[in-house]
Formats: sequence, structure tokens, C-alpha cells
Amino acid sequence: MDPGAGEVGKVHVLASLASRDLHWPNNLAGILGMSRIVERRSLLSVGHTPKQAIRCELRREVREMVAINCVWFSSSRMGLLRWSSLGLLMGVLLSSPIAHAQKPSDSNLERRLETALKRDARLREAELRVHVSEGVVTLQGEVDSYLAKLNAVQIVRRESHVVSVKDLLKVETTTRSDEDLLRDIELRLTLTHGLNPNSLQISVDRGNVLLAGSVASIIQVRQAERIAAEVRGVHSVQNDLMLEPVSAAANVPLSNDELKSAVEWAIARDAYIGNLSIQVAVRNGSVELTGVVPNLYHADLASEEVSQVPGVWSIDNRLVVESQLLLSMLPKTADDAELPQVIQQELAIDPSLDVSKINVAASDGEIRLSGTVASFQQRRSAARLARMVVGVSSVDNQLQVAAANRSDGDIQAEAKFILESDSLLSTQPIEVQVDQGTVVLSGQVGDLASRIHAGRIVGRIRGVRSIANRIEVKWNASVSDELLKSQIESELLANPITNSVASEVRVMVDQGRVTLVGTVTGTAQLIEAGRMARRLPTVRSVENELVIRR
Repeated sequence: MDPGAGEVGKVHVLASLASRDLHWPNNLAGILGMSRIVERRSLLSVGHTPKQAIRCELRREVREMVAINCVWFSSSRMGLLRWSSLGLLMGVLLSSPIAHAQKPSDSNLERRLETALKRDARLREAELRVHVSEGVVTLQGEVDSYLAKLNAVQIVRRESHVVSVKDLLKVETTTRSDEDLLRDIELRLTLTHGLNPNSLQISVDRGNVLLAGSVASIIQVRQAERIAAEVRGVHSVQNDLMLEPVSAAANVPLSNDELKSAVEWAIARDAYIGNLSIQVAVRNGSVELTGVVPNLYHADLASEEVSQVPGVWSIDNRLVVESQLLLSMLPKTADDAELPQVIQQELAIDPSLDVSKINVAASDGEIRLSGTVASFQQRRSAARLARMVVGVSSVDNQLQVAAANRSDGDIQAEAKFILESDSLLSTQPIEVQVDQGTVVLSGQVGDLASRIHAGRIVGRIRGVRSIANRIEVKWNASVSDELLKSQIESELLANPITNSVASEVRVMVDQGRVTLVGTVTGTAQLIEAGRMARRLPTVRSVENELVIRR
């Protein structure tokens, strides 16, 4: 740990930040999820190399809470370090009559967060403690994997009225040698289509993983970190991956007005933040975001979208978390004539996708993807990116995988290894069969999250053309369908995205199998309703038949 950490308190995870994407070297695309946050009154010294961590301040005043999420980046043109603030909650908003009427007490928020964590299938065995003080959430306790730790923090950040999160969770996982962990991480990265392990430097020290080197895109930066986090026995992951440099010819600066338009467009097309009250100001590549968002998750999404815009050098995220006042401000539906072009632009975010080989058609918000991609993982990525666009109600993924021919035996052996080395699935009895590149998964697991996770990680393997996920989820007969229905309805009502349409969503449950029917007003509500149902530990399957009103 950093020598100065002892005198300033608990230091949390810092993901690295790169400075470009495939086309632009001055892109802030490397800003990644977590930040080191130190509880202290003054900002500590800033490191001066890409390998050094930024320590950040969490300052508490009488009527205002300021959480500063510092990020750094390297630039061939400037060579400077910059930092940005995230989650500035001004006291004037807290003192407004409407905000006071909507804001729950700290004890009520604690109970809400405890319920949300207990209901998540991935955390049902964890011993977690939640403390809330003026919107600042402290998470304590033990989890059985680093992946569970990341999931717990993400759940809390999604909740309204949360100003910042102090992650003090301890990972108590299977003790494995650093050599075994390094071997498993390297092999899982090698088996993943599109990643070049030769460009990565990986080290493990007492279960703590350091990722360094370079990759081609921000998506691969996140992917490599996720793969390392999934390995059984990993205690933490520090991601210092950078993006590969490009030629100087690609470094064509944008004017302030051009970059402002590009940033506004990136925000507008996101189904979760497209119609929130976010204002953009640009000066010489530096972007300032102001306005109000329902929770920290939306503030994170805004930074993530803006970070991928070519030409962005730094982000000063001053978005205010104001929960209930903005819950009805969801993106409006887009026109079918516009959707194909918007989706093509969204697909271009993933440089591994050859957009010229992907066809997009739209009818009443229903999207059909056709053409070819190089891997099953790319097929899934294309559908996910399309689904997040404002106005999309469903995605019919007809993309064909033109994967390189590999033997079924090799794919089967690699799939078994990935399942056995996974922190969530290593003890689950999952069978693997492969027929001409189609992977058939069977067996029985304890929750829907495990079933979905199995299909996701096996789909990364080179040569996989399709997946038939026939894994059954055990039915917990002790939890009645009526109780499960009530839990889902409660989640819909409490969630800031689905709150306004909760009364229009009908929940039907039959032996743990959930069907959602009814109408919602936007894409984000449709996605969020299904996500909430899937995360409950006693849900066996979810059929999301919700329709967007037009």
C-alpha cells in the first residue's frame, strides 16, 4: 500500500485512465469505474507518472457533501495531470422544501440498502453492514470474492439519495498461490477473443493483481479487469492498462463548439441519461458537466459516455445527485428513421466491431441486427450497445458469427477451465458439450445470476459460434410465488428509474419463473425492470414482455 495511506485513512481501488481511442490520441476514454477515496479534509499530493495513484478527498461540511473523484491521464501534447470532481451536492439543494420532502432519513436509507444487498443473488451469503451519514454510505463486512465486492458497491451506487460510497469491505476468499492465480488470469485472457496477452504485463502479490501494458480499446481495458476479478482467489485488481498510441496524423483537434456538440450527442443517445438535466461546457478539450441526476450511477454513466468522445482531454463532473425530483425525466423515444444511424454510431464505440458488415433495421422501436461479426462476444456486444440507445424497445439479434475454425475438443476444454476457475461458478455442477462451435451448457445452479454468468464467460472463448444455455435454476419452494411477486413489485416502486411506472407493470410468477407485462415510457425503464427481477436470488427465469408507450 502507498506509504502515505496509513496517515490518511482507508484507500480504495483506483482504475487507471488512458488518453485515447483508436482514432484520437487526446480522448479521455480510459476513465474507469472506481476511485481511491480517502477521508481527509485536504487534497493530498498528486502522483506524477501513469503508475502512481491519485489520492482524493472526501470532505464533509455542515450543509454540503462533496465527493471528489480524481482521475489522471497522460497526453503527448500536454503531459499534464488533471483531476475532476464527481458528485457535488450543494447545501442549497438539501435545504429546499421539495428535497427535504423526498429525502429519507439515514436509518431508512440504511434499511433500503441492506434489503437491496440481501436480495441480490450474488451476495446472499455475505455478512454486510451498512452505515449512512448524510447520504455517505459506508460498506463493511466480508465477501467471498473480489467480484462480489464490486457488485456490492455497484448496487449501492444505483440507489437514490446516495452521495458517495466508502468501500471498507474485506475479501475473504479461497487461499491460492500467486503462481496459480497468475496462470489462471493469463490463460483466461489468452482464451478471450480479441485480447492480445503479449501486450499485457500481469503481476500478483498475495492475491492482489496488477494489470499493466496496453490494449486497443477502452472496452478491452474494462474486459481485462473484469476477467481478472472473476478468478477464484483474487483479492483485488489494480488496472493500470493504457490504450495503444496512434499516429500523429489522427490528432486533429476539434473546436469548442464541435466538441460540445459531440459530447451532447453522446449523452442524448444513452437510454439512461439522454433526457436528464445535464449541461455541457467545453474549453480546449476540457468538459464540464453540470446539472442534476437521480443517483451516483447516472453520474458515472455520464462520465463514461463523455470519456469515449474523441477530443476530450479531461472531465469536471459537477453533477448534483438529487433523486426524486428527476425521476420522470427519462429519454423520449426516437424516430425509426433516426435509429439505424444512431445505433451504427453507438456500435462504432467498440473498435473490434466491423460496422460495415452490420446491418441495422428499425420498426416501431424494434431493432433487427443482421450481417456478420468475428466472434460470439462481438455479437453479444453489438446487441448490448444497440439496446442502450434511446427509443429501442427490443433487439432481434440475427448477426452470424464467422469465427475461425477451432476443434470442438479445444473449445470444450477451455470452457471447462473457465468455469472451474471462476469465483462464482467453481463449485457449481455445470456440464459442457460442443457441437460445431455451438456450446451447450447444462446442469443446475442456485440462482439466475449464476446461469447468466456462465453463458457470459464461456461466450468469450475464441471459436464459439453460439451458446445453448440449458442450465436449470433450482426452485426454492420455501419462497412462495406471492412473496416473490411482492418483492419484485417493491423493487419496481423503490427504484428511481421504474418508480413512475411501477403501477403499470404487472408481475406474474409461476414456480419462480417471472413474467413482466405492461407499459413503460422509455428504454431505460424496460431494461431496469428486467435487471431488477433477474438479480433476486429465488428467481429462476425472467420473461420481459414490457412495451414502450409511443
